[in-house]
Amino acid sequence: MNCRIAKEAWDKLKLEYQGSDRTKQMKLLNLKRDFKSLTMQEDETITKYSDRIALIVNKIRSLGEEFSDARIMEMVLVTLPERFESKISFLEESKDLSQISLAELMNALQAQEQRRALRQKNVTEDSYNAWLIDSGCTHHMCHNATIFKDLDKTYNSTVKVGNGGYMDVKGKSTIAIKTNSDNQCIIFNPYGEKLLCMKMKSNSFAINCENAIKYAYAGVTQSVLDI
Repeated sequence: MNCRIAKEAWDKLKLEYQGSDRTKQMKLLNLKRDFKSLTMQEDETITKYSDRIALIVNKIRSLGEEFSDARIMEMVLVTLPERFESKISFLEESKDLSQISLAELMNALQAQEQRRALRQKNVTEDSYNAWLIDSGCTHHMCHNATIFKDLDKTYNSTVKVGNGGYMDVKGKSTIAIKTNSDNQCIIFNPYGEKLLCMKMKSNSFAINCENAIKYAYAGVTQSVLDI
């Protein structure tokens, strides 16, 4: 690159990387179209969505176009999924959105997303220990084998559930639970049989509770516990 003055060097660099004015305008037009078509996907995180926005905005700005944060914020607020609606409403009621920076908005949205993810994790962990009953309420089942005492894995059977399907039973055993007085009692089903453990593909399914029996039996004392 033979240039006698700095301006000549700068003009040649602009032409090489930005192209002619016509090429530059076409690039800007395409990038602005991409920006307007941006929308956050349901399974996308705020961080990933923010990165996609920044990639386009930085390209626009590199072509010499002014692109304000206020414009970006406006686009973000109207393209977020419904799960952020409560947060946006709170911000609108508690603060002047025109006085909030883009960084503050994204940080607030990320914080809400992290709290929701933590709550969902806790729900999933609770669901893992959830108990299920079959359509006739003759069996009590759980897919967490670790809570059973001396699990008999040689026992195999099938159980019909409320949606009409059948599930494979992978074993049976007793369950020890603590009472308010810190004692333990062993739970059997209403026929004195040990509880069942089965392999499941999901945490929940439809059950038929029309003939539900509202009792469980304590194996230690054979007393009835109203549930």
